[in-house]
Amino acid sequence: MAALTIKEAEPSDAVFLADLVDQLGYPAAPGEIRRRMEQLGRDGQTTLVAELDGGPAGVAVIQISPVLLENAPTCRLAVLVVADPARRQGIGRALVLAVEEEARRSGCNWIVLESGVWRDKAHNFYRSLGYESVALGFSKEF
Repeated sequence: MAALTIKEAEPSDAVFLADLVDQLGYPAAPGEIRRRMEQLGRDGQTTLVAELDGGPAGVAVIQISPVLLENAPTCRLAVLVVADPARRQGIGRALVLAVEEEARRSGCNWIVLESGVWRDKAHNFYRSLGYESVALGFSKEF
């Protein structure tokens, strides 16, 4: 059985993370990913990396922030990606469970996330973990 571990991302993970975000359709050079990781850390966000048998296999980015509508902060699962060859091995599920644990530790009542309307497999995955579609999202590119 493969050994799965989840840890906080380190600068040395930037090459792998660049490949992962490219798989989602957001290409970026490792140096740019490293700079983004530094900014995420300064903003209090957490980047988790899943490793399968010691090699990187997935990533999740967590944003915990206060909200005007409630006393408890809200956790936003901002990014979740599992590398193509590592999919369907429980890595995504393990990352989401780690995010949920961090949200509980931080006093959050909710985890929110966005998933592109074309990502049917991702929607089914989130539903299988008990997540519900509760809002309609909008965006505008500048």
